Amino acid sequence: MFRAPEDDRKSRLSRLAALGCLGVLLLLSCATVPPPEQAERWMGVLPSPSPDSLYASLDVASSWPLVKSLAETAGAEIAQLEAITDRLTRVHARIRLSSERPPGVCLVALGEFTPGSVACRLNLDPSWQRVMLDRVPGAGAHWPYRTYWVRGNIQLAVPKAGVLLLAADGVTGAAELLASLHAPDPDPLPVRALAAAETSALFLYLPDPLRLISASASSSAPAPAVQDPGAIFRRVPIERAWITVRPHEEDYRLDAVFLLTEVENPRSVEVLLRLMLTLWMRGSEVEDAVQKLKAVRIRTEGGAAVIESLHLSAAEIASFVRTVLPEQPAAAAPAAP
Repeated sequence: MFRAPEDDRKSRLSRLAALGCLGVLLLLSCATVPPPEQAERWMGVLPSPSPDSLYASLDVASSWPLVKSLAETAGAEIAQLEAITDRLTRVHARIRLSSERPPGVCLVALGEFTPGSVACRLNLDPSWQRVMLDRVPGAGAHWPYRTYWVRGNIQLAVPKAGVLLLAADGVTGAAELLASLHAPDPDPLPVRALAAAETSALFLYLPDPLRLISASASSSAPAPAVQDPGAIFRRVPIERAWITVRPHEEDYRLDAVFLLTEVENPRSVEVLLRLMLTLWMRGSEVEDAVQKLKAVRIRTEGGAAVIESLHLSAAEIASFVRTVLPEQPAAAAPAAP
């Protein structure tokens, strides 16, 4: 959890926003249909977890202030993002992060649009190349199940009403996402994490949180270990983690679950996590940090450490999200259509 220079953070967020938003910007002029059901299965369409990746799930309506705070930091056009919210209901994504190469993004965007309306726009734009696959196993022969479009490193498919698949991963493409759509991973995340993903405004799942924090550390200015929340965090025996953010009155409530590899001394884990939070909130200049820390509950149970009731503003949540992302090498993002 390191604070990178402001210009570097903006560059990184701009690239992530460009990759993630490029596909959904296509939806702005599409006809509406009822959104799809059974959203809990969509995480299984995404690529399997890897140590250098994280999953994110975003409820567009309830998390709009969070999206706006991140977008403003990245310099994104707020008017364009506001138009997106008229079409989308939820976005699930897997983001591959590394300090050595640009990020990779695969996402499933759910909302109110039709395959035909998106295909019409793409087919009329010569910068997009249409690719027709053989019949996808488990799917019908109807064209949306075996068609995707390519432009640069972006691959986009709309296999059914209200479902858009986007791959800008460099490893997994739209063809693999289309195949996964009909045979999703039945257990992509722990049951507790998957349930949290469906009920939160913003959900982050970290398959290997210590590796991500280490990558963030290697790409940021060094800090004394006693003042560094990342150094404290790496002393906690964490295997996996997830974070949920939910609206609460005028702010947001952040809760976190850390699955532990071993718990020889539960009290020491709780102390380390509280110290980490204290250092992070001090470095991030969180408003009323002392009072917020007093309200936080930290406990260990059943091989897990739990942080509950951390109340933050949208801007403070955005700051927290930025601190867990490693710096990315420069990469030119394609312009939105």
